[in-house]
Amino acid sequence: MSDNGSFEKYLNASQRLNTKRSYAGGVKHFEVMGDGFLPATPTNIAEYLAQFAETLSIATLSLRLAALADWHVEHGFADPTKDNLVRCPVPFDRKRV
Repeated sequence: MSDNGSFEKYLNASQRLNTKRSYAGGVKHFEVMGDGFLPATPTNIAEYLAQFAETLSIATLSLRLAALADWHVEHGFADPTKDNLVRCPVPFDRKRV
C-alpha cells in the first residue's frame, strides 16, 4: 500500500509542472503571435485580447491572462491584467467556451 501523502505530493508537483508549461506557452504566444513585449501595459494586453477574441476560446484567453499575470508578479512587476481596461467586459461569443 502506498503512502497517500506521497501520492498527493507527486500529483501536486505534476500539476505545478503542467501549469508552468501552459503559462510558458501563453507568455510565448503573447510575445510571438501577439507581438507583445514584457513587461506589458494594460493597453498591450487589451489589444492582444482584441486581436485574438475571434479565434481563441474564452478559456484559452483566460489561461493566457493568468499566464501574463503570473509572469509579471514573478518578475516583480505590477499585474497589468488587473487594470480596468483589461478587466472590462468584452462581448465574446459565450458559446465558444
